[in-house]
Amino acid sequence: MTGFRGALVRGWSLSALMHYQSGFPFTATSSQAVGLNGSNITRRANVVAGQPIEFSGQCSNAKAICWVNPNAFAQESVLGAGSAPVNDIIGPNFYQWDFSLRKIFVLPFREGMSVQLQADTFNAFNRVNWNAPTVNNAGSSTFGQITGSLPARVLQLGGKFNF
Repeated sequence: MTGFRGALVRGWSLSALMHYQSGFPFTATSSQAVGLNGSNITRRANVVAGQPIEFSGQCSNAKAICWVNPNAFAQESVLGAGSAPVNDIIGPNFYQWDFSLRKIFVLPFREGMSVQLQADTFNAFNRVNWNAPTVNNAGSSTFGQITGSLPARVLQLGGKFNF
């Protein structure tokens, strides 16, 4: 095709990228003040026998997602090592699609001159990807809660003049 119709049809490109990551592993820990100088020591938490790690029931914070049972872990003493297994808590997964659409217009004024228009969308299907749960405060009522998410859909437009 040539002319106006050819200019509309040619020069398009579409690209897509899919991201998937399984949940990141975490270890339940807690910090304690030690000594008179205000130093903190972080240790693995203790596992509470008979308590499941998975949360079930009503979350105490209406604006949070309770990912881990806060009663499953307790703060360890200053001298103890903690009985929580390493990396036994698996965080939420991450999944999103990104798309990019480009159109190149060749300019007739001079050889090699063109204009490129581009539209990008990140997290195109607007899936909620949760942040990691708080697992560094065993024994607290906020242990195991997720209070935020990664950015929602993002759109971006751009243009470039090549000469």
